[in-house]
Amino acid sequence: MIYFEPRSIYDSAIVCYTGNKIIYSYYLLIFALIESGWTEENSIEWVNYNIIGTSMKGWPKILYIESHGEYI
Repeated sequence: MIYFEPRSIYDSAIVCYTGNKIIYSYYLLIFALIESGWTEENSIEWVNYNIIGTSMKGWPKILYIESHGEYI
């Protein structure tokens, strides 16, 4: 399995595991970066370019669900 690093930041965005893949919440990835001191704008840009923009065998799946304006 491929985990996003550093795990101390990104593990909080894991919503489940399926087979041999990890599923991360898009919104929780952004929130994790904001909580670690990043701006919202930089967090969104980083996730979109460096995580969403990457594709390789075994790459984690990203779940895009937001509920009532809260990160899930």
